[in-house]
Amino acid sequence: MWLHYLLFVMLIVSIDASERKLYEQKLSSVDVELISFANTSLVKYFRHDEHVRPVYIVQVDLEQSHQIYTVHFQVVSTDNNVMYECPVSVYDDPVGHIRALVRSIICISLEQDPQNQKLIGGDIQRNAKKIPYPFLYGTKVPVEHITDDESNDYDKELFNRFQRIHQKLYLDDEEQQKRFIVFKNNLNRIEVLNEQEEGSAIYGITHLSDLNEEEFTQYYLNEHLSFSKHISQSSLSQKDPLEVSPDAFDWRDHDAVTDVKNQGQCGSCWAFSVTGNIEGVWKVKKGDLVSLSEQELVDCDKVDEGCNGGFMTLAYEQIINMSGLMTEQDYKYDGKQHPQCQLDKTKIKVNIEGYLNITSDENEMAEWLANNAPISIGLNANMMQFYFRGVAHPHRIFCNPQGLNHGVLLVGYGTEIKSSKSIPYWIIKNSWGTHWGEKGYYRLYRGDGSCGVNLMCSSAIVN
Repeated sequence: MWLHYLLFVMLIVSIDASERKLYEQKLSSVDVELISFANTSLVKYFRHDEHVRPVYIVQVDLEQSHQIYTVHFQVVSTDNNVMYECPVSVYDDPVGHIRALVRSIICISLEQDPQNQKLIGGDIQRNAKKIPYPFLYGTKVPVEHITDDESNDYDKELFNRFQRIHQKLYLDDEEQQKRFIVFKNNLNRIEVLNEQEEGSAIYGITHLSDLNEEEFTQYYLNEHLSFSKHISQSSLSQKDPLEVSPDAFDWRDHDAVTDVKNQGQCGSCWAFSVTGNIEGVWKVKKGDLVSLSEQELVDCDKVDEGCNGGFMTLAYEQIINMSGLMTEQDYKYDGKQHPQCQLDKTKIKVNIEGYLNITSDENEMAEWLANNAPISIGLNANMMQFYFRGVAHPHRIFCNPQGLNHGVLLVGYGTEIKSSKSIPYWIIKNSWGTHWGEKGYYRLYRGDGSCGVNLMCSSAIVN
């Protein structure tokens, strides 16, 4: 305990009394271990200790409720006597995200910055909107280039933390080494995603980071969707997405959305998308929010393919043929398809009369959602494997709108203000558990058909 306290005191920068009080308040809200981890992450990028004079924390930024900390270090390199500011971002999520957001840290030379030679933390606009930081102004100066062995050691440390946090157990040493190689390749992919991101989204190490692209698609996605006859032609609205009425809406605020569920390693996302929509429609029409059974669809829908994928529109038809859906409690989900359907028609809780396809105009989608219910949609989920938080707005080359492969639920929309710029977004309920994304939710840019969010929209009809 005393060692932690000593470390804490040593890290606080020497500043005047009033500023010290402010910084101590910020630092006291941050776990000492987390600060130490950020410091360790930074020091890894100097090849020799003698190249660095004592490292000080000059500011800690906390993004409220998102567990994102940016620890700003002031560093003096002894080989050129240049002072740097090095922001290291870490993620302290109690439900299981790894604490390191990046493994490449870019420091800015204060002497070479034409805008402000005493940059000390906190300027969000200058820090751009991405991690790792390419600063908007000034000369980007990489710290020391590290050797391959040092990089491998750091990646191994991250992998070990990843295994502990997500309780990953592998069959043998050979499988563990294979997963480590996949993990390392994914770290490179994460860096590219952060560099290329056009919105405010942050990508990092998630519980899916030991899967390659093919495995992620096989276990969690549903490539059948891209072959559906119900994919609309994109119809971009002529209206500004910021002018939709109402300007924001969220069905969670109206108790029309059940808790986030977890499909596990079963490609049953289509079933979760459909039950989520029906749960919302039933709440609006009948006043009763009931968690419905996805397992009934996985086992008893003989047109779709259970854990191997399905179509939301076909599922509506099958629900009508089965006379309705049982509750989650009466027909529990266990992430695999049973050989026998266990439907008990005496326990059916809800039924539907039909379904309808909804417009692909995103402004009209927003208005329909606000006036009716959450919407079942398909989208391209290739960017979601490493999503942490923020509004995702990927380049189309990374997220082809026609490549629909995941069924989810549109529950609302809104606008985020970032550096005085308004970013319209959709609020999407996913089915990978609350430890993924923003407590199980995904925010995606609204207004340009990002990732095909507007191409497969439908809803059940309940009278």
